[in-house]
This record gives sequence, structure tokens and C-alpha cells, in this order.
Amino acid sequence: MSAKDAGVPRLGPELDAASFERIAREEVPYAALLDFTVPTFSRERVRVRFPVGPLLLRPGGSVCGPALFAAADIALWGLVMAWVGRADLAVTVDLDVRFLAKARGKVLVAEARPVRAGRTLITGEVRICAEEEP
Repeated sequence: MSAKDAGVPRLGPELDAASFERIAREEVPYAALLDFTVPTFSRERVRVRFPVGPLLLRPGGSVCGPALFAAADIALWGLVMAWVGRADLAVTVDLDVRFLAKARGKVLVAEARPVRAGRTLITGEVRICAEEEP
């Protein structure tokens, strides 16, 4: 599915992974606390990779929910920008979180994929897992 085929308008210049990563770090400074990188940036998939350090851990060793939420939000924002170009004012309309298992691993990856793309709304889903997991 291409943006043109789905009726998705181009709102700004096309971006690559490095450009999106720079924009996300500059425009959402708290997100830089994740020390994330964006190894994959396309309309089919955006991956946000972040190391798990003491700043992100809760008692008991699980990764805190706000860090997971931030990673998911950044991945979805990237997915939207992969479709429409640079759109700093694009916002998350709704984000549901389901914790299926304790997030473990030295490095986690939030992978966003499109579910549906329309003229005014792009719906995606994000899976966060340890980098070692499939």
C-alpha cells in the first residue's frame, strides 16, 4: 500500500531514519532519555531501539511503563512521518497498552507497523520486545 494509493496526503518533506531520529530528539527532548536509535524507517515498519539502563527500571527489574509508552509513541510518530513526511504537529489520538509479559532484555525494540492509512488518520500497532526475540 502506498500513501498515494491510500489517499494519504504528503504534508512535508520525505524523511529517512537519521532525519526522523534527529527530529524526535530535538522536538521531544524527554524521549532522548531513552537513548534510542531508529535502525528501520519505512512505510511498512519503523523500529525504535533503546538500551535498558537503571533510569528505566522499576523495583524488581522490569522496565517502567512510561518508558515503554514513550518508545511506542515515538515509533508510531515515526510511522506517520514515514507516510506523510515531516509533520511535527501530528499527534497521537489514542494509544492502548497491553502488557503481555514483563519487558526484559538489555536492549528493547519498539516496532510500529501500519494497520490502516487514510486521508486524515493512520492507525498502527506497536510490539515491544527484547532485541534478541523474533
